[in-house]
Amino acid sequence: RTQKKNATMLTILVDNVLEWHKYLVDAGVKVWKEPQKNDFAEASFYFDPGGYIIEIQHFTDPAKHKVFE
Repeated sequence: RTQKKNATMLTILVDNVLEWHKYLVDAGVKVWKEPQKNDFAEASFYFDPGGYIIEIQHFTDPAKHKVFE
């Protein structure tokens, strides 16, 4: 759950963060942070039904993405 220290978060790697964002929002999933993009990755964050944070992420550098395939 969201905590000031020692929080748990699940990260799911996807090919298209914006498509997943639309899918999750349309399904009624509560957004914690809207999609954001930087030099490292594109990501958005959501609350699961238990209050834990789920991150949807895509590495902007294909070499970094391949490490996790």
